[in-house]
Amino acid sequence: EERSEVIDFSVPFIETGISVMVSRSNGTVSPSAFLEPFSADVWVMMFVMLLLVSAIAVFVFEYLSPVGYNRCLADGREPGGPSFTIGKAIWLLWGLVFNNSVPVQNPKGWTSKIMVSVWAFFAV
Repeated sequence: EERSEVIDFSVPFIETGISVMVSRSNGTVSPSAFLEPFSADVWVMMFVMLLLVSAIAVFVFEYLSPVGYNRCLADGREPGGPSFTIGKAIWLLWGLVFNNSVPVQNPKGWTSKIMVSVWAFFAV
């Protein structure tokens, strides 16, 4: 009886032959406990790197797309009209994350459209 006050004897749902005793937790778990493994600086840098890598991928897929904004450069034609730059890709993904109604230039290629849709689903 005294041991059950200190140690949580839970019933395992699968028997593997290995038993682990865990000390009983006192109090409640913070809602932000999942953030504790890393510092705030690391979380910010992970978000920035995720944004930049995704924006570069959208830009590369849009640049190499047969219907993309910059395809006339590869065909040897004179570039005309708007071009999809890395800055516009970053601005597009940034606007999706923070649900801003900012003027963005959407990609034309299917691959980059799918990547932006996945990013928008992540932002939800």
